[in-house]
Amino acid sequence: MKEIIDRDSSVEIHDKFISTHVRQTIEAKTEDSFIEYVKRFKVDSTTIFADVSNFSFRCIIDYHDEINGPSCMDHVVNYICPISIECDEWIRNCGCEMDKYSFYDFMAIRSVDFFNESINIEEKLNILINSSLVSPGIRSNGYIKFQIFDSGTNVFSSIDIPEKIKLFFSPFKDGQGYELQLRIRHKVKCGDVKFWYEIIGCENIIEDAFKDIFEKFKELPFINHIYEAKLP
Repeated sequence: MKEIIDRDSSVEIHDKFISTHVRQTIEAKTEDSFIEYVKRFKVDSTTIFADVSNFSFRCIIDYHDEINGPSCMDHVVNYICPISIECDEWIRNCGCEMDKYSFYDFMAIRSVDFFNESINIEEKLNILINSSLVSPGIRSNGYIKFQIFDSGTNVFSSIDIPEKIKLFFSPFKDGQGYELQLRIRHKVKCGDVKFWYEIIGCENIIEDAFKDIFEKFKELPFINHIYEAKLP
């Protein structure tokens, strides 16, 4: 009788395990979807791991704990923070030399990321590309001063372009915006001017944005376990 009871009991436990065990990996497309999924299925042992090396979060719903011991860890939801278009454009072109026409076109397209006081840079670059450069730009009081000649009016004049421009954009798609500064660089050779730019603090902006999301997740009342870690 004892053997039959044990056998039936083990079968009952096994059937229960099959009916409740979830083996599924979900790829969340948005931060909100990731949060909602975790909130819906979380248990006491649910754990989130944040990997700053690839800006991703992995939540193991059925993670093991000190009470229940080892777990299968088969119910997982992942979220990779998507780099925004504007962030990708600014970072990818940072340090790349452009002729004045290409530089103007790029700045005109990305002027949506300028602070209001930086908007006039587009107008000034437009004047510059439609004039002949007389002398190299001279830095003075935060501006680059160019001597130009307008062949249409036969007039010599000067134009001041801000050396630094304030930017505001989100490193991640649909994420929080951050303020940065852009520094314009240039060189002149045989009357031909080349422009490029540097973004001050560019190397840390994505990492800082990721850590801010990490801190936000830590504050969620239904998240009990969250760590900075890279899983194998």
